[in-house]
Amino acid sequence: MAYPSPRSLSFGSVAERYERYRPGYGDDVVDLLLASGPSSAIEVGAGTGKATRVVAARGVPVSAVEPDPDMAAVLARTTAGLPVTIVPTTFEQLHAEPVDLLYAAAAFHWTDPDTRWQHAAELLVPGGWFGCLGGPTNIADEALDAEVGRVRREAVGGERTSGARGSDDGTAWPANELRDSPLFDEVVEHDLTRFYDLAADDLIGQMSTVSAFIVLPDAQRDDVLGRIRAMLPDPVPVRRDLQLHLARRVA
Repeated sequence: MAYPSPRSLSFGSVAERYERYRPGYGDDVVDLLLASGPSSAIEVGAGTGKATRVVAARGVPVSAVEPDPDMAAVLARTTAGLPVTIVPTTFEQLHAEPVDLLYAAAAFHWTDPDTRWQHAAELLVPGGWFGCLGGPTNIADEALDAEVGRVRREAVGGERTSGARGSDDGTAWPANELRDSPLFDEVVEHDLTRFYDLAADDLIGQMSTVSAFIVLPDAQRDDVLGRIRAMLPDPVPVRRDLQLHLARRVA
């Protein structure tokens, strides 16, 4: 598989919707991500700046790596006035001075699994930290979630990328890969799951920014999202399965 993949570069066509509907990150998440006290950071796949803005707002200069020009345009708007430098390239092509913190939010699964940990280590100072944020928003009602999932699978097949697979022993990605890498230690997983109500149209809007839906023909995408919308109460109780994985670059 070539990296970056076409799906990973599909988000620019929905950049404004991505900014509107994708959830952001609260102070509790940022506190954990910045617990090591970094003075410099690189964000991989910064997108529209959902995580970028809250890290930079703490005074940490961020080099925000974002290859898609449409996503980068929104990123520039949402981080205006903050210590953010937009770097228009991919993670695989990035060459930069090592930093204290390398992190990604809903993006690192798009990187090349054969080279990502070596490259991540090269971009970190010895003792620097890697952070990976991510996790889906699911319907809290398990029966309804399963039924919606069936409709989604019929339309788009599997939505998981090959670059993010957990282990048979139940260890979540990327903790499994980090623990197997001699370049990282002190791997920590924070479960930041939260429950809340979301307007049904907002949940559909969020689904429409998932790459598996973006790449569908317009008529097919509208049809499946319309069928899912008809199944939903309003508002929809949801569960955001947010996780933060941290690991230290071996000194």
